[in-house]
Amino acid sequence: MREYFTIKYRLILSGVLLTLATSLSAQVTTATLSGFIKDPKGIGVASATVTVEYPDAGIKQLLITKSDGRFTVPNLRVGGPYKVTVNHVGY
Repeated sequence: MREYFTIKYRLILSGVLLTLATSLSAQVTTATLSGFIKDPKGIGVASATVTVEYPDAGIKQLLITKSDGRFTVPNLRVGGPYKVTVNHVGY
């Protein structure tokens, strides 16, 4: 009978620890900035240079737009203000 309670106690303890472990998982607080760069005709601009800056936080990201003009900057600090600059030869 004592062995039954020991097994039952271990199962309950394991369940409680598993529940605590899943509820204590880390929470991520980051932002993602995405956009679409297009020309005056509304066509996506490929290979444009996009600069995303937040000097107070020491953030400066440079990236190139995809063939359809889209860009995505993940894992940014939440908040801002962010300064977004776009450059492309001919525009």
